[in-house]
Amino acid sequence: MDPFTENETNETRRAIDAAAREGAASAAALADAFRKKLEAMLAALPGEEREQAPSAPVTASYRTPEIVRSVEEALQLGRRNARAKERRAEAPAETEEAAKEQPRRETRSYSFKQKLAQIGRMSDEIAGELPAEFMKTLEGGINLTERTKVHPQSDPRQPLLILGEYRNDPRTGRSIMLYGGSIIRTYGRLPEARLREELERIIRHEFTHHVEGLCGERGLEISDEVRLENYRQELDELGREELSSRAEVRPADAEEGQHRRRRRRRR
Repeated sequence: MDPFTENETNETRRAIDAAAREGAASAAALADAFRKKLEAMLAALPGEEREQAPSAPVTASYRTPEIVRSVEEALQLGRRNARAKERRAEAPAETEEAAKEQPRRETRSYSFKQKLAQIGRMSDEIAGELPAEFMKTLEGGINLTERTKVHPQSDPRQPLLILGEYRNDPRTGRSIMLYGGSIIRTYGRLPEARLREELERIIRHEFTHHVEGLCGERGLEISDEVRLENYRQELDELGREELSSRAEVRPADAEEGQHRRRRRRRR
């Protein structure tokens, strides 16, 4: 004899679903009562039927799996909500400015990755247009890194970034390194066509270093040294202009100081 009719099962399911919406504590109490009722029913059955009947938790899972799932989900949801509240209470409150700045940082990071991927595709296309006989001797190939590299002789007043670099390492062989961070910082706002032109200029510049190295020439290397010397001269001129500007201010300051001393004496 089965005391649980279909209607009673449906009513129990609806009650537990409602309790799950109200909170995990109510759902747990109702589930516990439901299991105790099953255990009491099994204990009241005759011996033979009780031996053939599965245990109470298995009976609940087998006959009404939706009920058990609802209870377990409610309990898990309640625990997650409680942990989330504890974390929010312990963590420092985020300011409105910081909350606004977070999406911006994520957007900038995403935009940087997109631009870096675009530079990677362009560099592969440009590399395919270079002479194959010389590309074979470029064992390390053309590589791209997200790094921003500053020249050792760079000055904060007029930063000097390294966009590309030709390397000839006895262990790894010849290769070209493109510094994506430097390229994006310098040309990242250009239209796609202009960006490709600058990237092609950078790659062909470093590839010329490779070809000259194979031939024992230093023409482009000497040209780079001249450009670096011009950069240093520009910094020297900038420094002299700053010193001149300061020197022009000092006599006026001294004259104003003399006027103040004279007024004090008269008083």
